[in-house]
Amino acid sequence: MANIGDYVRFLNDVGGGRISRINGQIAYVTDEDGFDTPMPLRECVVVPADNPAPASAGKSEKTIIETPAEPVAETPEGEKLTAAVIFEPHDIKRLSTTDFDALLVNDSNYHLLYSVAMRESDVAEWTLISAGTVEPGTQILLDEIAHGDLPLLERLSVQLIAYKPGKAYEMKPAVAIETKIDNTRFAKLHCFSRSDYSTVPVLTVPVVEADAVSRPVNLAAIVADVAPKPDDRRQSPSAAAVNAGSRNGQGPQVVDLHISELVDSISGLTPTDMLARQVEEFHRHMKALKKKPGAKIIFIHGKGEGVLRHTILDQLHRYYPKCEAQDASFREYGFGATQITIH
Repeated sequence: MANIGDYVRFLNDVGGGRISRINGQIAYVTDEDGFDTPMPLRECVVVPADNPAPASAGKSEKTIIETPAEPVAETPEGEKLTAAVIFEPHDIKRLSTTDFDALLVNDSNYHLLYSVAMRESDVAEWTLISAGTVEPGTQILLDEIAHGDLPLLERLSVQLIAYKPGKAYEMKPAVAIETKIDNTRFAKLHCFSRSDYSTVPVLTVPVVEADAVSRPVNLAAIVADVAPKPDDRRQSPSAAAVNAGSRNGQGPQVVDLHISELVDSISGLTPTDMLARQVEEFHRHMKALKKKPGAKIIFIHGKGEGVLRHTILDQLHRYYPKCEAQDASFREYGFGATQITIH
């Protein structure tokens, strides 16, 4: 089996070089120009050190006997599930045109059965990107996303089931998330960051971290987003917001301040950070309407403990004293919505 420092050529591709590091079952091979290429260890063929294979070497015609991959050593941290989908640009310097590799990272001691799918926001059906099994401590290529296909990637769904073959293990709940993807982030360099899972900056979508699911699926919100029903009083506030916002400009403007609607991931955000982002969104819409007397805007803030609602009212009285606030219609928006009239 190949190790760090070995010269290798690729079994099913043209190229090769020296292995600079190994992450799980992925080897990072540095070619003669200094570029790193991630490649499954099983596709790396060791070449004797006194006759290294150049990067331009072709496929070998010799019969290759593959040795079974060694099991990844378990760690105490790996007993808690950590997984993410990362988007790795082919050319970080050309984000406006480059394609991307979508990879699933499994940073745990468990095998993961997975399915990853995408859809557009206004389409009910999902398109499968990839499904299968990813081994412990491994990342795998899900698919190559062409730059022209990025507009289709508005929603991402990831489902995971964890297990350990041949040994006893702690049962983990099945993971299922659905998250919005802001496609404009693929063109912004500051949205890409260094990661332990890649040699180049990547855009990361957390799925589960130390057993904490980043964004569980809200089935009610998904159904409402795809097929809203204006007359259903039982719908959630976010569903009502979708309904009200689809009236071709009729009625008040509706803004959903739930943090899940404002950011792609809450990973690393404190409650203070989240509240600040929600207040920022509140001011953005208020400033846009403050010169339109008679205009109405409804902010969906949820019921909760009332922190966001009280903060909004405080900001309203402080910065927009001439505006009037009242509870929005429960029939249309449920509990947890405030209507503001601009004066």
